[in-house]
Amino acid sequence: MTPMLTSQQFEESVRNDPLNKDGVRNQRNTPVTAYNCGGFALSTYNWICPYVRTDDSVDKYDIPDDVYTDVEREGVMSTLVEMGWTESDIEEEILYHDVNFLLEEYPFLEAVNLEDCKLDETVIAYRLFVHIDDDNTCVEDTDFHFKVRINGFWFEKMGNEPIHLCQLEDTKPWVVNEELQYTSSIAYFCINKT
Repeated sequence: MTPMLTSQQFEESVRNDPLNKDGVRNQRNTPVTAYNCGGFALSTYNWICPYVRTDDSVDKYDIPDDVYTDVEREGVMSTLVEMGWTESDIEEEILYHDVNFLLEEYPFLEAVNLEDCKLDETVIAYRLFVHIDDDNTCVEDTDFHFKVRINGFWFEKMGNEPIHLCQLEDTKPWVVNEELQYTSSIAYFCINKT
């Protein structure tokens, strides 16, 4: 049995190899709470966001001005809400920005069309939602989610929860519960780590 990485080993691995090129982190040795849906789908086994987080865990002074951050993402959404854009139009605009960030930040990703991929090819699906509070004309909620197809089967990981088998319906929302439904278009990627 593969021993679990200690907190120190995990942090050192993420710091030294954030893209997990060496494959040190995996499902067998990385605590399930250490990575989200993106970390699972991209095989980096850390917490992946489609933007740079500016919360307390990041040194804000180390973030260059031209980087797509959570603050910039929220600002774009707020501006579009004020301009009267619909939820679906805002979702598509944010999807565009998120995909560009992911392709730049993770050079091993390649944007693809699902229909061009072989059934046994590993494919990543990315989708999001934006909910507008019509009374206050502001963004009430937003979230993103990744799924991954491995050997013809789709899998997902919801936040800190374990990985599980799932379905991917590209013509219907990805429904988690009544409040949590991913409704944007779906962006697809393949991994090319050669």
